[in-house]
Amino acid sequence: MLRWQNFKIDGIAEINYKSLRFRKDIQILKNTGSLRITLFDSGIFGLIPSPYFNLYADSSQVTIKFMGKKSDYSFLNKKIDFSSFLSLRLSKKNIEEIINSGKLSLKKSTIFFNRKMRITRIKLDGYNAEVDFIYSSQKLNSIKFRKDNKNVGNIRIDRITIKKNITTENIVS
Repeated sequence: MLRWQNFKIDGIAEINYKSLRFRKDIQILKNTGSLRITLFDSGIFGLIPSPYFNLYADSSQVTIKFMGKKSDYSFLNKKIDFSSFLSLRLSKKNIEEIINSGKLSLKKSTIFFNRKMRITRIKLDGYNAEVDFIYSSQKLNSIKFRKDNKNVGNIRIDRITIKKNITTENIVS
């Protein structure tokens, strides 16, 4: 888990809404205290990418920018416990829970692990929502999002970069 404290993921997001599918380039940046998810509108032939949707979360706030307009969505902190995810450190007790049961129970979510100690699923308790992590050739290949047992989106991962000093502030907003 410590390895995943600071990372950058680049890929393609596919979002399903009713009968429509949207595909956008995505970048996810996470450091020990914050998370930034940006969907890019790539323009004609993908030559001039610009932020289309931007979510920034830390332990105290959630800010969303959609098509350049900024809004405060602090109510999401009551629904999703961002602070638990962002500051997750494995204690001896947590490691024992994972080894014994294959999962880690947090305040508002449960994280499931496989035998290789890789995250396979995150279940948001009380919201009937799940995030599945799919691996291929020893690497994380895609992330699938479900709500009420319906596929609402997925991320096809092109590249994962794990570094000590990833900052969530260095992206165009």
